Amino acid sequence: MNTHINRIWVVRGATFLVILFATLLLSFLGENTYFINLLNTSFLIGLFLLSIAGAGWVILGDFFITFAKGWKILFSRDKESEFWFDAEPLNEDEKIKKKLKGEVKTEWFVYLPFISGLMLIGLSIFLLLFF
Repeated sequence: MNTHINRIWVVRGATFLVILFATLLLSFLGENTYFINLLNTSFLIGLFLLSIAGAGWVILGDFFITFAKGWKILFSRDKESEFWFDAEPLNEDEKIKKKLKGEVKTEWFVYLPFISGLMLIGLSIFLLLFF
Protein backbone atom coordinates (compact mmCIF):
# COMPACT_ATOMS: atom_id res chain seq x y z
CA MET A 1 0.00 0.00 0.00
CA ASN A 2 2.87 2.36 0.79
CA THR A 3 4.43 1.89 -2.65
CA HIS A 4 1.02 2.62 -4.22
CA ILE A 5 0.83 5.94 -2.37
CA ASN A 6 4.40 6.82 -3.36
CA ARG A 7 3.64 5.97 -6.99
CA ILE A 8 0.59 8.26 -6.94
CA TRP A 9 2.68 11.16 -5.66
CA VAL A 10 5.35 10.50 -8.29
CA VAL A 11 2.69 10.65 -11.01
CA ARG A 12 1.23 13.84 -9.50
CA GLY A 13 4.68 15.44 -9.33
CA ALA A 14 5.54 14.42 -12.89
CA THR A 15 2.22 15.81 -14.12
CA PHE A 16 2.90 19.10 -12.39
CA LEU A 17 6.37 19.29 -13.91
CA VAL A 18 4.99 18.67 -17.42
CA ILE A 19 2.36 21.38 -16.91
CA LEU A 20 5.00 23.73 -15.47
CA PHE A 21 7.25 23.10 -18.47
CA ALA A 22 4.33 23.87 -20.83
CA THR A 23 3.67 27.06 -18.86
CA LEU A 24 7.30 28.10 -19.17
CA LEU A 25 7.18 27.50 -22.93
CA LEU A 26 3.94 29.44 -23.31
CA SER A 27 5.43 32.37 -21.42
CA PHE A 28 7.87 33.00 -24.26
CA LEU A 29 5.02 33.69 -26.70
CA GLY A 30 3.70 36.90 -25.13
CA GLU A 31 4.46 40.50 -26.00
CA ASN A 32 5.46 41.64 -22.51
CA THR A 33 8.54 40.68 -20.56
CA TYR A 34 9.06 37.01 -19.76
CA PHE A 35 8.49 37.54 -16.03
CA ILE A 36 5.05 39.13 -16.48
CA ASN A 37 4.08 36.51 -19.04
CA LEU A 38 5.13 33.72 -16.67
CA LEU A 39 3.11 35.25 -13.86
CA ASN A 40 -0.02 35.66 -16.00
CA THR A 41 0.27 32.31 -17.74
CA SER A 42 0.83 30.32 -14.54
CA PHE A 43 -2.15 32.01 -12.87
CA LEU A 44 -4.52 31.48 -15.80
CA ILE A 45 -3.53 27.86 -16.39
CA GLY A 46 -3.81 27.21 -12.64
CA LEU A 47 -7.27 28.78 -12.59
CA PHE A 48 -8.31 26.67 -15.58
CA LEU A 49 -7.05 23.49 -13.88
CA LEU A 50 -8.89 24.37 -10.67
CA SER A 51 -12.08 24.84 -12.71
CA ILE A 52 -11.60 21.39 -14.26
CA ALA A 53 -11.07 19.90 -10.80
CA GLY A 54 -14.21 21.59 -9.46
CA ALA A 55 -16.32 20.39 -12.37
CA GLY A 56 -14.87 16.89 -12.00
CA TRP A 57 -15.67 16.87 -8.30
CA VAL A 58 -19.30 17.80 -8.94
CA ILE A 59 -19.80 15.41 -11.86
CA LEU A 60 -17.94 12.41 -10.38
CA GLY A 61 -19.46 13.02 -6.96
CA ASP A 62 -22.86 11.96 -8.39
CA PHE A 63 -24.49 15.32 -7.66
CA PHE A 64 -26.56 15.26 -10.83
CA ILE A 65 -27.59 11.62 -10.42
CA THR A 66 -28.75 12.22 -6.86
CA PHE A 67 -30.57 15.38 -7.97
CA ALA A 68 -32.36 13.50 -10.78
CA LYS A 69 -33.32 10.63 -8.46
CA GLY A 70 -34.73 13.13 -5.98
CA TRP A 71 -36.91 14.66 -8.70
CA LYS A 72 -38.06 11.17 -9.76
CA ILE A 73 -39.09 10.36 -6.20
CA LEU A 74 -40.75 13.71 -5.71
CA PHE A 75 -42.85 13.60 -8.87
CA SER A 76 -43.40 9.87 -9.38
CA ARG A 77 -46.86 8.39 -9.17
CA ASP A 78 -45.57 5.15 -7.65
CA LYS A 79 -44.35 6.17 -4.19
CA GLU A 80 -43.47 2.58 -3.23
CA SER A 81 -40.75 2.02 -5.83
CA GLU A 82 -37.11 2.21 -4.87
CA PHE A 83 -35.06 4.59 -7.01
CA TRP A 84 -32.01 4.59 -4.79
CA PHE A 85 -30.75 1.12 -5.60
CA ASP A 86 -29.55 -0.49 -8.80
CA ALA A 87 -31.83 -2.98 -10.50
CA GLU A 88 -29.21 -5.74 -10.34
CA PRO A 89 -26.99 -6.21 -7.31
CA LEU A 90 -23.31 -6.35 -8.21
CA ASN A 91 -21.09 -9.28 -7.27
CA GLU A 92 -17.74 -8.72 -5.53
CA ASP A 93 -15.62 -8.57 -8.70
CA GLU A 94 -17.89 -6.00 -10.33
CA LYS A 95 -17.90 -3.91 -7.16
CA ILE A 96 -14.08 -3.90 -7.05
CA LYS A 97 -13.84 -3.00 -10.77
CA LYS A 98 -16.38 -0.20 -10.35
CA LYS A 99 -14.54 1.15 -7.32
CA LEU A 100 -11.15 1.08 -9.09
CA LYS A 101 -12.63 2.75 -12.16
CA GLY A 102 -14.06 5.49 -9.97
CA GLU A 103 -10.71 5.99 -8.23
CA VAL A 104 -8.90 6.36 -11.57
CA LYS A 105 -11.44 8.89 -12.84
CA THR A 106 -11.22 10.84 -9.61
CA GLU A 107 -7.43 10.86 -9.78
CA TRP A 108 -7.30 12.08 -13.37
CA PHE A 109 -10.17 14.57 -13.32
CA VAL A 110 -10.05 15.88 -9.74
CA TYR A 111 -6.79 15.35 -7.87
CA LEU A 112 -4.25 15.90 -10.68
CA PRO A 113 -5.81 19.17 -11.93
CA PHE A 114 -6.43 20.36 -8.37
CA ILE A 115 -2.87 19.82 -7.17
CA SER A 116 -1.30 21.20 -10.37
CA GLY A 117 -3.63 24.20 -10.46
CA LEU A 118 -3.07 24.98 -6.80
CA MET A 119 0.70 24.80 -7.22
CA LEU A 120 0.62 27.02 -10.33
CA ILE A 121 -1.48 29.65 -8.56
CA GLY A 122 0.90 29.42 -5.59
CA LEU A 123 3.81 29.93 -7.99
CA SER A 124 2.18 32.99 -9.50
CA ILE A 125 1.52 34.48 -6.05
CA PHE A 126 5.11 33.74 -5.06
CA LEU A 127 6.38 35.41 -8.26
CA LEU A 128 4.11 38.37 -7.57
CA LEU A 129 6.17 39.06 -4.42
CA PHE A 130 9.21 39.74 -6.63
CA PHE A 131 7.41 41.96 -9.13
